[in-house]
Amino acid sequence: MKKILIALIVIPFVFACKITKNGKSVKFEIDVTSDYCGGAVPSKEMIEKMRTPTPYTGVLYIHNRQEREDDGIKLTFDKGHATATGLAPGQYYAYIEKKIDSGNESEMNELASQGVDMGCLMEINFRMMFTFTVKESTKIIRDRVHKMCNPCLQPAP
Repeated sequence: MKKILIALIVIPFVFACKITKNGKSVKFEIDVTSDYCGGAVPSKEMIEKMRTPTPYTGVLYIHNRQEREDDGIKLTFDKGHATATGLAPGQYYAYIEKKIDSGNESEMNELASQGVDMGCLMEINFRMMFTFTVKESTKIIRDRVHKMCNPCLQPAP
């Protein structure tokens, strides 16, 4: 009886570990360029600096559907590097903006009460940064994102 009880406790952990070990781990190396979103005319040096790729630090949301119907994976980058685990082979889409759940009435009401242009916000929410394919042989994804100005915000003075 004692052996059966121990087996019932241990076996699920063994299978859970096996599934985790078999998950595909992919490293990301991402750099970034950006638009100038300020108000005053930028200097040539400022424009050149923004056009020069630098390692991306921030968050990217990875989805396996362009419509973002899946839950997605949140990847936090530090100096251009991040690792995703459990990616199945297939096509993926990367976004900077967190997914807005248009079916979440309280979230939508809160945004509307803040005077947010919902059409503009949804357009930004589906602004894809890049797409990539994971194959069985994929170990690393290298790409560049270009951060654009937010058209939903008033221009800086």
